[in-house]
Amino acid sequence: MIYDRIKENDHLDQGLYFEILEEVTERIGCESVVLGCTELSLMDEFVTDNPYPVVDAQSILVDRTIEKALADRQAI
Repeated sequence: MIYDRIKENDHLDQGLYFEILEEVTERIGCESVVLGCTELSLMDEFVTDNPYPVVDAQSILVDRTIEKALADRQAI
């Protein structure tokens, strides 16, 4: 999905994304899925009504970086 659809063709396939999430959460039994790739973060931003538990590593990193930068700025 990442290379064939998103990177090469700029195609966000919500159905395939949900199939993959279903596979790892329901069939394999994971409690949540870590999105550790920027393309998956992008995919998650564009889907609607995601019923699967995901942790978007990129968004968490961005949020913490902004929090740290603002705290450092206030300390000056």
